[in-house]
Amino acid sequence: MAEQRTAICIVADDREAAGGVLEELRRHPEIALEVRRLARGDYWVEDNFIVERKTLRDFAASVVDGRLFRQAAALAREGRRGVLMLEGRTETAAGLGVSREALQGALITISVSHGLAVLRSRDAAESARRLFWLRDRKSVV
Repeated sequence: MAEQRTAICIVADDREAAGGVLEELRRHPEIALEVRRLARGDYWVEDNFIVERKTLRDFAASVVDGRLFRQAAALAREGRRGVLMLEGRTETAAGLGVSREALQGALITISVSHGLAVLRSRDAAESARRLFWLRDRKSVV
């Protein structure tokens, strides 16, 4: 007999409505989705992970204005495991006005100095799948 799995609980920030990920999550029958304003992060997966999703354009802008490092520090202080989900195709990064070295340095700072996992996804559909796949991972805090 196959084991019946309970729905995965994902809480999404209401400001994520335009990104396409919410629509993808709503299509999945194993996801119990709650949408509300979150103080930190864009998605909470179960009680284990807090995920900040950034498109490549927003990632570059947040490196320039310093917002990325404030967000990373806040995520690192959470009781959940912090994850940065970087969404978009690498070839679109060329026109962002930030050097490749600056973006790479930011990723190193996020992962090494702040201890956040960095996940990549091509688009909203893949971001939604990555959120779902976090279900079976255990947080190490």
